[in-house]
Amino acid sequence: MYNILVIEDNDADANLIKAYLKESNFKHRLFYSSSLTKGIEIIEDDDSGIDIVLLDLSLDDSSGYATLTSYLAKVDHIPVVVLTGNKNQIVGVQSVSAGAQDFLVKGEFNSQRLVNCIKYAIQRFKKQKKLKDLFDNLQKDNIREAETSAIGRHGTWQMDIVNKTMWWSKSLFHILDIPSYTMTPSKAEYLNVVHVEDRMKVEDFFERASQSQDVIRIEHRILLKNKQVKTLELSARVKFEKPSKKLMLLGYVADISFKKDSISLGVGDTPNDYIIEKQKVILNKTNELLNIVKKLEGKTIHSDQNEFVSDMHNTLVGIKDLIGSISEEQRSSEVFSIGRLINEIRDIFTLQLKNSSNQLTFTKKTEEQFQKNIQGNYSNIANLIYATIQICIAGVNPDSDIQISAKVQSNELNRLNIVFNWEGNAELFRLAQDIYTQKHDSKNTPVTSHRIDLSNMLNCLDKAKALIQIDSKSAVQNSLSLSIPIEAPQDNTHSASDAGKRIINLLLIEDHVMRRISLKKKLQSISNDIVVDVVESGSKALEYLEGNQPDIVLMDTNLPDNESLLTTERIIQDFHIPIIGLTSHFSSEEEKKWLSAGMSAYLENKQPAKSMFEEVERVIG
Repeated sequence: MYNILVIEDNDADANLIKAYLKESNFKHRLFYSSSLTKGIEIIEDDDSGIDIVLLDLSLDDSSGYATLTSYLAKVDHIPVVVLTGNKNQIVGVQSVSAGAQDFLVKGEFNSQRLVNCIKYAIQRFKKQKKLKDLFDNLQKDNIREAETSAIGRHGTWQMDIVNKTMWWSKSLFHILDIPSYTMTPSKAEYLNVVHVEDRMKVEDFFERASQSQDVIRIEHRILLKNKQVKTLELSARVKFEKPSKKLMLLGYVADISFKKDSISLGVGDTPNDYIIEKQKVILNKTNELLNIVKKLEGKTIHSDQNEFVSDMHNTLVGIKDLIGSISEEQRSSEVFSIGRLINEIRDIFTLQLKNSSNQLTFTKKTEEQFQKNIQGNYSNIANLIYATIQICIAGVNPDSDIQISAKVQSNELNRLNIVFNWEGNAELFRLAQDIYTQKHDSKNTPVTSHRIDLSNMLNCLDKAKALIQIDSKSAVQNSLSLSIPIEAPQDNTHSASDAGKRIINLLLIEDHVMRRISLKKKLQSISNDIVVDVVESGSKALEYLEGNQPDIVLMDTNLPDNESLLTTERIIQDFHIPIIGLTSHFSSEEEKKWLSAGMSAYLENKQPAKSMFEEVERVIG
C-alpha cells in the first residue's frame, strides 16, 4: 500500500484524483492539503509515512515554478510529481529538469495514466537514490584511499601509451612534494624530480614497461625541492582497455626510503642483537603495509587497481613469512626435515603464482627424502631456495612448470642436493655461476637483459657455502643443481642430559594456505623437538598415514564436503591416532559434536602456541 499526499487547492481536481485512484483498485492511503505549508507538516509527521507527493504548482501560499523549488529545498527524500493546468508542456519538462520525477497535465490523464505515473515515479526515485548513495560512498572511499595512501607512502598512476597523457593519484603528488594544482601530470614532470644519476634508468623503465606484458619494477631516487632524497619503488604493467580501446600503462609507486634507513648498532650490542632488532623493524613495517593493503582490498575503483592491491598483499605475505621463518635466536644450526623446508617454500610461491600459468611441482621419487631430518642453518638454506626460484620464474616460459627434487647425499661430506628443472632462459644463472665461482664483487653485478639484481642470490650462495652447477640439455631445457653442506643430526638418544626427551611427530590437516603456514610456524616455534608435516585435505592425510605413524593429528574441522568428519572416523578406526580439532570460531556445541565423533580435544587455532602445545602433550601423554 502506498501513502499518497495530494497538495492541491482545487477541490474538484483533488476529488478527481481520488476517484481515479478508487476506480483503478490501486491500494493506497490518501492524504490531502490545500497549501504547501500544511503539506510539509503532514510529511514531517512520523506517522504519515508518505511515499509520493502529487504537487499542484498554483496554491494559496505559493505559485508557479517557485512552488516546486520550495518543496525540493525542504523535502529531498520523497519523490514528487507535478500537477499543472498549463497545456504547454514546457512547465512540466522544466519541473522534471529541476528534480520532479514526472508531470501530469490536468484534464489529459486517466486513472491508468495516474497509477502508472505514481508507480514509475517511486521506482525511478529509489534507483536514483541508490545511485546517489553509491556515488557518495565512492567519494568517501576515494577520500579514505587518499588518506590511507598518504599514510602508507604509496600512490598510483596511469599513462596512455599512444598519446603519453598521464594521471596521478593525489598521494603520488604528495610523495613527490608537488601541489596537484600547479601542473599537468606527464612523464617529463616525473623525470624532473628523479635524481639526475637515475634518470636514464627511469627512462629505460618506461620504455621496457611499455613493451612488456609482465610487471616491471625498479628502485630509483628522487630529489625534492628541499634537497631531501627519497628512494621509490616504481612498478608498471601494460593493460588494454576494451571499452575505450586504449593501451594503458598502469603504475604503482611506493616510498621505500624507510627500508634504506640504517639501524645504528648500540654500544654493547652484539651483531646478533643488531640482526634481531633489524628483523623486528622490518616485520613491523611489513605488518603496517599489510594492514593498509587490507583496507584497500575491494575499495579501489578500477579492477586493475584491485589486481595491484592483490599482488601487493601476496608479496607482503611472502616477505612476512620468510622473515618469520628465521629463528629469533639466530641459531647457526638446527635440526629440521627436508619436507618442512620444501613445503614452506612451496606454500609461499603457491600464493605468488596463483594468477600465473606456471606452477611448482615436486617429483614423486623424492617423497621419501622429504621425511629425512637434517641439520644446518635453516634460514640460509631457505633463503637460497627462495632466491633461486625467484630467478627461475623470471626466465621460465609461459605455461611451463618448475620441477624441484631434493636429495641427501651421505658420504665423507654430507650435502643436500636440490635440483631445479625448467623450460626457459638460463642466462641469469650462468651469470650468477660465473660471478660466484670467480668471486667477483656481487655489489657490482652487471645488469642483465632481465634487469634482475643477482646480488641476493650471490649472498645466499655465499652464506650457505653452496655449489652451483648448470646443465642445459637444449636451448630451453635447463637444469640447475645446488649442493649445500649439511650435518647429520646427532644421535643423542643415550645422552644423560637428554634422558626422557622425545621427538613429537605431528600431522597438520589444513586446506587454507596461509593458515597452514602460520599454524606450522606457531607449533615449530616452541621447540626443535617438534616435527610438523602438513597436508591440505583429508584424502591426502589418509595417503600419508599409510606409510607414516605420527604421534597426533591436528585437523581443521571446517574442511569442505564434510571431509573433517569422514576423515576423523577413518583415522580413529583404521590408524588409532589421537586427533585435536582446530577451529576459527569456538563454540561449546561444536566441541560436544567433535568430542562425540572421537576427537580427543577441540581448540581455537588462534590461541597461543604454548597453550596449544600443552594440550598436545596432554593428549599424547
